[in-house]
Amino acid sequence: MTQLVRYRVDRGIARLTLDSPANRNALSSQLVDELHQHLQAAGSTAGMRAVVLDHTGTTFCAGADLKEASSGGGPATNAQRVLDCSIRPRPSKACSPSASAAPRPGPPRTTD
Repeated sequence: MTQLVRYRVDRGIARLTLDSPANRNALSSQLVDELHQHLQAAGSTAGMRAVVLDHTGTTFCAGADLKEASSGGGPATNAQRVLDCSIRPRPSKACSPSASAAPRPGPPRTTD
């Protein structure tokens, strides 16, 4: 079976490359499985500072793999699995409760 997501780490930065240009990197079950596996590996690697998502071909990701969906797979299931892929950030000043509780600037207020 051809690998659809390549995984490389260099100086604490993981690069995950979607490599299924024939179907415009659509979210097939295999691609989602590999993406999830690599995100978990990156999240459990000590010293990992960032994850970069990259792609081959002309399209980053076309969305759900509709061919697979029409043969019994489910695009909604694969999309949910991608959303469920998460890397818990390690504590840092940027992720501290006091930093996240700070008000975020919004659009300028106007008075009528």
